[in-house]
Amino acid sequence: MSIEKHRWKLRFLRVNTPSYKDKRYQNTKKIYEDKINNFHKRYVKMVTTITDNFSIELIGFDGEVKHTYNKLNPKQVFADIKAMPMGNVRNKEKITLAGGSLYYNEYLKLKKIYTNLKRSKV
Repeated sequence: MSIEKHRWKLRFLRVNTPSYKDKRYQNTKKIYEDKINNFHKRYVKMVTTITDNFSIELIGFDGEVKHTYNKLNPKQVFADIKAMPMGNVRNKEKITLAGGSLYYNEYLKLKKIYTNLKRSKV
């Protein structure tokens, strides 16, 4: 799944694992599935990448890695999300933006910030 395609619509937990049979991966998947409603309220989707080492990355709406974890702790992930600039974005007042939902005002603010950052890097 392309994370770039879902920029500004979803956050991701990217689980990098050597194998789908890896116990750490299976444990992470079980924890995620047990708390899936809480993750979805915060627009977090889990994706898996096969790599040499195990790690879990929290990727923000902007597509950047925000935090890296060795073990999935939902309370820590939710606290980290809450500390993000758009951490308060949850499933409440919805608007539809090409298949995703966000607070409209928060979306416009973040889009403006991102555009300004892009311009300043040129």
